[in-house]
Amino acid sequence: MRYDTIIIGAGLSGLAAGIRLAMFDKKVCIVEKHVEIGGLNSFYARKNRIFDVGLHAMTNFTPKGVRSSPLGKLLKQLRFSHDDFRLCQQHMSEIRFPENSLRFTNDFEFMRQEVAEQFPDQIDGFNKLVEKILSYDELNLDGTDCFSSRPVLESCISDSVLIDMLFCPLMYYGSAREGDMDFYQFVIMFKSIFMEGFSKPQGGMPYILNLLAQKFKD
Repeated sequence: MRYDTIIIGAGLSGLAAGIRLAMFDKKVCIVEKHVEIGGLNSFYARKNRIFDVGLHAMTNFTPKGVRSSPLGKLLKQLRFSHDDFRLCQQHMSEIRFPENSLRFTNDFEFMRQEVAEQFPDQIDGFNKLVEKILSYDELNLDGTDCFSSRPVLESCISDSVLIDMLFCPLMYYGSAREGDMDFYQFVIMFKSIFMEGFSKPQGGMPYILNLLAQKFKD
């Protein structure tokens, strides 16, 4: 059989791309070298329990009915309802360093209060950083506005521990800069993790992967 497109890798991105192309009547083949789909979102079973390996939760959580968010747009493009994903909001996450800990939920004001309590002399600088983040157009793709994040954070926050704590969960998603990332990437991840937050599907990531795989087959 001849295909219009061959996608290498049956992870979340590969499956989603295959679904979108198939919606436009393209013949698509997704190839995967592993015995299971998932890529960086793989899993294994032991004693009738599923353990996620890699991505344990989804970012950019927004409640049902919010269509302008990244999650809302994704669901619309893939033709899923919010209920189809069976998402459960996180209860709480914690960034723990030897010197301090910083908790956050899907309510950004909770995190702001945490910064005020744990780093009282840094809250004004943190709020200044948040203003910079909200005013920055991270989706500008003209390539003329690419610069490092760390100097931006240092211009607002003087405590290096707080800076590293803000970077910590964001850096898990990868960066071309060691100990740093491009500011547009920092803004995207800050909004995704701290301002919108985490959710996890009932049944773990295998549920989402199987849902996407079935949609692609259909």
